[in-house]
Amino acid sequence: MSATAEHGIDVRVGNGAVEKMGKYISKLAFETAGGRWKRGKRGSRTPFQILADAIDTGNERDVALWQEWEQGSHGMQQLVWSNGLKERCGVTEVKDEEIAEEDAGGGLAGVLPAGPGRRPTR
Repeated sequence: MSATAEHGIDVRVGNGAVEKMGKYISKLAFETAGGRWKRGKRGSRTPFQILADAIDTGNERDVALWQEWEQGSHGMQQLVWSNGLKERCGVTEVKDEEIAEEDAGGGLAGVLPAGPGRRPTR
């Protein structure tokens, strides 16, 4: 099936160099930013598997393990740019405060209830 440049794309399954490069690039992207989807090996679990189990089951041990990981990893750098990559990609540093001050034009989508003994803050 073919498509026009204006209204679609042509997708094909193949084993050529272009397809291999595409697989490599997608694998590289996943390895770079997809850590939360990785699975533990030989019966161990990643922190995000522990979190998912804690949410799914409410198991107190899993909740405690997640809280321990949160406290132990607080302030640790989780993702690092390679030297020169930001410049090559045209990425400029923007502080969290600057992003928070931007008006994205949206509206309030909802309010999550506070936990027991807490009041919602605005």
